[in-house]
Amino acid sequence: MRTDRLVEPMCVSNVDANDNIRGLVIFEDYNGKCVEAHILSDGKPGWLSKKFLREMFSYSFNYLAVERITVRIDEDNAKAFKLARKMGFTLESTSRRAGGNGQDIKVMRLFKEHCRYI
Repeated sequence: MRTDRLVEPMCVSNVDANDNIRGLVIFEDYNGKCVEAHILSDGKPGWLSKKFLREMFSYSFNYLAVERITVRIDEDNAKAFKLARKMGFTLESTSRRAGGNGQDIKVMRLFKEHCRYI
């Protein structure tokens, strides 16, 4: 197991022709088997492309060589939950009152063998 591949948080970004960041994924808490991802966007249509998804998942599953990616989503963020489901993530659990405002947090996972972008 390699644990030297991600010492500090790392990101993969989607930048437009004017160098504006459209989408960003921050990876952290890498332990050799799993990495946590935080997915952000500018909120405008078109920020998510298949190329961006391939780069994000290739970095995780091929370079970091993890078996799974974990995302945590605030219970009230229906858009993020729907997006994660479209990417292939499945609901693993709900952390009750774990959010900063006492909201529940949905924990979702994606295993390498279930990723359709690599």
